Amino acid sequence: HDLVQLLRVHALLAQHVAEGLGLAQPAAGFAAELADVVRRVIVARTAVAPGPTTPRATARVASARLPVGSTVLLAAAFRRRLGFLGESAIHLRVWPNDLDANLHLNNSRYLLAMDVGRWELVVRTGFWRELWRRRWFPVVGSATLRFRRSLDPFQRYRLVTRLVAWDEKWCVLEQRFERGGHVHAVGRVKALFRGPE
Repeated sequence: HDLVQLLRVHALLAQHVAEGLGLAQPAAGFAAELADVVRRVIVARTAVAPGPTTPRATARVASARLPVGSTVLLAAAFRRRLGFLGESAIHLRVWPNDLDANLHLNNSRYLLAMDVGRWELVVRTGFWRELWRRRWFPVVGSATLRFRRSLDPFQRYRLVTRLVAWDEKWCVLEQRFERGGHVHAVGRVKALFRGPE
């Protein structure tokens, strides 16, 4: 019953987000689609072999959650709007599946977190509406990272994303990984938007 309730809550939240963001009729299926994704994630993460209920199986069911990107984007829809040149900040944590052989945040996870941070900025600035209207999609041309300090298991960190430059074709974004007042890594991403034309 708890899983059914969780699914209903997420479906209602998705519908509320869709309505709150003013999605037009062509996007009316957004809430249903997101609810279906949530259902599949919950089913996949809570699949337990048939048999008696064990504490481990119960813990696995209790730990079902949305992927971090989906959670951040849903939360972004309810956060304060940002100006086009504003800084967005999200708080993340280093989990055991984020680690490499040296037991710190894997290089590829930095890039994944940066993707989530850029989408959070797009949602909070309201630029997603323009992307939707023009049927544009973002394409990354290059991404560079400078590492200063490692991020270790279970540490929380803050990812700050901001637009720093642009021309007629490219946008350049800076993304900083911060913890305790220190910058642990800085990324620069050059991206453009492509459409159907």
